[in-house]
Amino acid sequence: MAKAIHARRLEGVDKNIWVEFSRLAATHKAVNLGQGFPNFSPPDFIKKAYVEAISRENTKVHQYTQAFGHPRLVEILARFFGKLLQRDLDPLK
Repeated sequence: MAKAIHARRLEGVDKNIWVEFSRLAATHKAVNLGQGFPNFSPPDFIKKAYVEAISRENTKVHQYTQAFGHPRLVEILARFFGKLLQRDLDPLK
């Protein structure tokens, strides 16, 4: 299997909060709400909406969200909170 190639901006990033949440939930026998592992079926209206959404030609609806958030949103939030906190915030950190 080929080795995965990651973006340079991820170099040095060795922690993943979801791995930590899963470990803590298992350790403390807590309900893990971090990734959404339901043990029940969704209501029929949700299933119907899901089928309609995945049946569209727009392939963007078939993708996971980006791990570090959507770039435009993250940049806007960094500017907003940077002003609020009176400091420069790097949207990628």
